[in-house]
Amino acid sequence: MLVDDFAAALRADFRAHGAGVIAAVRAEKPEQYLKVVLTMLPKDFSESADANQNSLGQFSDIVFEVVVRRFRQTPDS
Repeated sequence: MLVDDFAAALRADFRAHGAGVIAAVRAEKPEQYLKVVLTMLPKDFSESADANQNSLGQFSDIVFEVVVRRFRQTPDS
């Protein structure tokens, strides 16, 4: 299936170049970096954040955890 082929190619590209590219995008295009981070948040994140009245520090910790968990996923996840 095309989607599976694309995901496999993207995974391989990320494994080869991911950390460096992420750092470059964060430094050179922070708005794009944030856009990617936000697309990875769970759909109900804003509701739970509002309900818990998270501080900015807690929010950044949560975003970091979501991003790390997403990139650590294996093909079998």
